[in-house]
Amino acid sequence: MQSFIVTSWNGFVMGPDNWVELETGVDSWFKALYFLLTLLAALALLIAHTAWPVKLSIVSVLFLFFWFFGRQMVQQKSISRVRIYSNATVTLINRTGQEFPGILARDNWTTRWVSIVPVGRFDRWRIQHLFVCASRNNASDYRQLIKMLRLGHVRDGILV
Repeated sequence: MQSFIVTSWNGFVMGPDNWVELETGVDSWFKALYFLLTLLAALALLIAHTAWPVKLSIVSVLFLFFWFFGRQMVQQKSISRVRIYSNATVTLINRTGQEFPGILARDNWTTRWVSIVPVGRFDRWRIQHLFVCASRNNASDYRQLIKMLRLGHVRDGILV
């Protein structure tokens, strides 16, 4: 039987070793929404009252933009899990199990369904924005993430 100590930090109840681990990435509903948005934008541009060369050039730029955005989403799939500790340090775990240390950064964005968690990796020194869907995670763990991001105060890259 495994036992663990539940501790509290600023009203944030955490599991074993004072961390919460979440799965990152988009869910299937988000991919469908992305595709629908692309189609609606292309349709709106095609029915606009402008010349065909202008329409086609704008639609091609739109698809190029969505292609780059989709490519960026695929590259971020390499990080599959994020472990956030109570002192705002972060461990990023990729699909092969490699762990990369980091720290929670400013300007997070949270809703009931999705969260954008900005993480500064120590090996790159640039902010990486991780997308976390509530539907891909345990409801309790996702609530803890929201509580930490909304109630915690980030100062100089450290949550206090």
